[in-house]
Amino acid sequence: MRSTTLPHNTFVATSWNQPELTGDVTGLGVVRVLEAVRHFCPTARFYQASSSEMFGRRRSRRKVDHAIPPPKSYAVAKVLALCDDHYRESYGLYCCNGICFNHESRGAA
Repeated sequence: MRSTTLPHNTFVATSWNQPELTGDVTGLGVVRVLEAVRHFCPTARFYQASSSEMFGRRRSRRKVDHAIPPPKSYAVAKVLALCDDHYRESYGLYCCNGICFNHESRGAA
């Protein structure tokens, strides 16, 4: 079984006006899915789609090992969703995380 999670709230007004909801859906939603995988289907493969928002508004090229200073509640929640490392190391689950730089590709308008 494979699980890909894309729970998130990217509507800017909502993320600013309802930061608790954003953290609950975008951050804790991943924790809930990982807990379900751990308890009910530990052989599942889990992929978490993250966001370049975690790095803030850096103008230079970003790398995975750059510091993560999230500027918005959405970005903070995405950093929380990086908990897949803990589940991989502590429980032996197959978890990985991909950081999407969707607004920076050459094809982006």
